[in-house]
Amino acid sequence: MQVSPEQADVDYWVRTLLPPKDVYFLDDSFEPLQAKGAEVLAVDALLSHPQYGSLVYNNAYEYWNINKAKVRRALAAEPDWFGGLPMPERARLFRAQATLGRGMVFGKEVLHGHAFAKMIEHAGVEGKLVLNHFLWNRLDLNMQQQTVERVAKYWEDFDCEPCPLDASVWIRERANRFIHQEGCNCFAASLFGASGQAAWLEKWVWKEEFLRALGELGFEAGNDETPQAGDISVFYDEYGREVHTCFHLSEEKVLNKSGQTKYNALKVLCYQQVLEDWKTCSPRLFCRAAEAA
Repeated sequence: MQVSPEQADVDYWVRTLLPPKDVYFLDDSFEPLQAKGAEVLAVDALLSHPQYGSLVYNNAYEYWNINKAKVRRALAAEPDWFGGLPMPERARLFRAQATLGRGMVFGKEVLHGHAFAKMIEHAGVEGKLVLNHFLWNRLDLNMQQQTVERVAKYWEDFDCEPCPLDASVWIRERANRFIHQEGCNCFAASLFGASGQAAWLEKWVWKEEFLRALGELGFEAGNDETPQAGDISVFYDEYGREVHTCFHLSEEKVLNKSGQTKYNALKVLCYQQVLEDWKTCSPRLFCRAAEAA
């Protein structure tokens, strides 16, 4: 089966596709554009900025792809700033986003279909469409809805498994659905599954916070390699760092979240699928203290 976005999900994605301001990556060849409604920041200042460094901006523009050897500065602009640029400057700025790896830049492999092909042909650069407020606000509602559904599928494989009928009620209510929140990651999802506390789904959880919360919930590393309902699997990379986790609903099925964006659904998957997705990592089972003994 597949996760099926509800109308409320699509409406939320349309409202929140873009952060309040446009962010553009700049290289050394791009002189800062002096204009009302825009500011130029060094990359480190962008990442640490109280507004532009937030998860809303991070996820939208994919800051993790910033190559500091190429991206020297960033420009944050009010939504109407772009419309005041001469056409050659617009094209040059768009081309920089396509080549520097900024997020919200999509080609036909994401925005597929005749209408999007025409848009990319007329308004795109390097065979891609650079989404900003100027372009977004010129799309009608139908095109905006199609856009966000395609963007969601760029981030998320919609395949999932039915939720077990004997799963906890809080899991049955939220499984195989989207969360209207940026930042909720795999650590948060596992803690929600174990505790039933919905507040975990409203935040990005550091691994240190995750491990501390595991202890507070009574989890310890277990000796049994066969997972049972209520256990948590934690995946470690080659350096011994916690990089993923999932909550077991049974020996075969888990509650899983594959990323920190609003498009990554809280899904039920086969545990074997998670093992395959993280095959370069080593899983370790954590059980409630009484069960781990």
